[in-house]
Amino acid sequence: MFDYSSQELAQMDQQLDPLLVFTGAHPEKTQQLALDATRLLSCTEGRFREDQSKGFFKRCWYTLSGKTGALKRATLADLVDMKKMSWRYLSLLQERDLMLAHSIITVRNNLLTLAVQEDEAHKAITRMAGRIHDRIVSLEQQVGKLEAAAPVHSWLLTLDTYEYEEWFPPHTRLLRVVRDFHSIKGSDWNLEEIKCLQTAIINVGLDPKQNVSLDAFVNELIDEIEQISLHQYKSLISFPQNGCGRPIPSEFVLDNVSVPFYTVLYRILEDYSYGPATSEVLPDQRRVDSKKALKQGLMTFVNRAGIDTNATIPLRDLAVELLTCMGLTVALSRLPATGSFVDSWNKQRTSLTPLF
Repeated sequence: MFDYSSQELAQMDQQLDPLLVFTGAHPEKTQQLALDATRLLSCTEGRFREDQSKGFFKRCWYTLSGKTGALKRATLADLVDMKKMSWRYLSLLQERDLMLAHSIITVRNNLLTLAVQEDEAHKAITRMAGRIHDRIVSLEQQVGKLEAAAPVHSWLLTLDTYEYEEWFPPHTRLLRVVRDFHSIKGSDWNLEEIKCLQTAIINVGLDPKQNVSLDAFVNELIDEIEQISLHQYKSLISFPQNGCGRPIPSEFVLDNVSVPFYTVLYRILEDYSYGPATSEVLPDQRRVDSKKALKQGLMTFVNRAGIDTNATIPLRDLAVELLTCMGLTVALSRLPATGSFVDSWNKQRTSLTPLF
């Protein structure tokens, strides 16, 4: 995707090595930045100024770019350099085995759903996704050395008694299974436990190999919400803030988790609860009914974020992606403000020379 000279590659690695060590003590930040880096790859000249205000862009600017200056001074040349740094960051994470299995699957999903027009860039992203897939296969070959936690096994063995097929249509059933799994074990899942989650999908009557697109998922999910009620839908995706009973705000998730399939769940919640938050992307909603307007607005919102809404991923991988994002949401909500992390990192790297 990018041509690096040997000198440039050495400089990038020198810049990134301390960051990889630093985030190693903050695994949720490693995961967040990996997802941010994939999201940055879809940023184009046309969306450049709009994306500058987004959380993923700010985090990449202050942690990956090597610059500490005002973000408003960023140029298109800076964007190209940030993309090169993001690509190298993802490559190093993969080469050094610095991501757990569930994070690897989520990053691969993110890469495969990017709407990248350039043929060479698309081929490079596909190749990286393929290498990540090979890493997952390698991990699966070692699964015999791992054991799932006893509560996870117990839940899986009794899953058919919950009668999910009777109470939930397909997409909300998937959300319910993932949410219940998260309530049993909220973090640090090994590959055997991930495979238990994927087995659970079969046990509740879903096809784990079914390929699903964001477009189809959103359209069908909105129809399902009318069957189960908005209140029940909210209970499937919302988590309490640390130390209080109030839910983690949707704005926090939308700003901090760079995964389209997950963030659109909160965008749906916002639109249903507080009115058409995506109405600004529709020229005239009066010409369509409210549900159609919601679907149309959501898809326009996602397309503007550089996501290919027709790209598909298997249901079993989507389940892992949703679990990863749930865990990341809770973990990030318990950390100090993002600025504290950025400030700590900037102090750590004061002796480094910015690359660009």
